[in-house]
Amino acid sequence: MIISHEHKFIFLKPTKVAGSSVELFLSDLCGPDDVITPVYGIVFGDDDEIQCKRLGIRGPQNYREKLRNLGLHEWLLALEVRLGLRHPHAVRKLFSFSDHQIAETVRERVGARIFESYEIISILRDPFTFAVSRYNYDMAVRRKTPEELSFADFVMNNPQALVQNKKITAIDGRVIVDTWLRFDRLDEDLQRWLAGRGLHSRFRIGDIRLKDSRKLPHKVAFEDCYRGNQDAIDLISLLWKPEIAAHGFDIPPST
Repeated sequence: MIISHEHKFIFLKPTKVAGSSVELFLSDLCGPDDVITPVYGIVFGDDDEIQCKRLGIRGPQNYREKLRNLGLHEWLLALEVRLGLRHPHAVRKLFSFSDHQIAETVRERVGARIFESYEIISILRDPFTFAVSRYNYDMAVRRKTPEELSFADFVMNNPQALVQNKKITAIDGRVIVDTWLRFDRLDEDLQRWLAGRGLHSRFRIGDIRLKDSRKLPHKVAFEDCYRGNQDAIDLISLLWKPEIAAHGFDIPPST
């Protein structure tokens, strides 16, 4: 997640949409007073912030709660993370801002005046490809195989996971994003957005690749997920009906 006071935009970062790559891409535009949250690899424990040094990009900054505001418990928690005894995600609650923070919390912490006057940008992905990506990711996190966790069971039993990104980009059910970057044309949309603001980046989004899905222990293909799974297709279609209609996403066949 990024709050750029220099260019007056806020990037809300959904899940499973190449958000970490876009966050690093946009970080290169940021100034010293802008908020840039950390990027962590969850499944394999990769620390993607090494990419910042490799590419010469500005790293995480201005996202932490002030140390003087922390109590003893929070200090000990931070120490355990520092010593490698806990995953970095354990200290998210110590941060004023975190990577997949929902819009309502961002507005509360940055203030309504700034939130409502800055351009809000985010990423939109076809809900059907998102569901497959989330399914393959969850299998890795849970250490399951396709035989142990089928796509149909995942979708029908986890509707909240399918709409998680809506909570990030909406407040009280109202979408607050001013500019959508489409997942299927990220580079094109980013370049158009930059040009519209008179900005230039030394990178293309393809220069920044993180969390390659080919590393997943089990990866079920898109067609295999939906073959014979009409109930899953119907549920996703219902949950994302407005977006499918507005953006022309194709509904996959079950045969």
